[in-house]
Amino acid sequence: MYVSIGLNADQIVKTLEALGILPLLSYPPVLSWDVEAAKPSSEIFHRACEVCEEEPGQGVMMVGDELKAYVSTCFHLPGS
Repeated sequence: MYVSIGLNADQIVKTLEALGILPLLSYPPVLSWDVEAAKPSSEIFHRACEVCEEEPGQGVMMVGDELKAYVSTCFHLPGS
């Protein structure tokens, strides 16, 4: 399993580093200001897939704290 993370704040990167989590990521974090979009924008999700050399869809898991927002923006579901 490969792991990356999409972030809106660099403070979180510093926290992940302090906790020893950052080195556990398979790919570097995708930062919102590098993508010029904030979560839950689909641009940050697609860039994370690109960084991990994966196509959105099968084999890609998105974890967030706002299910409807992430599902609707990442997968463009009708009616959301």
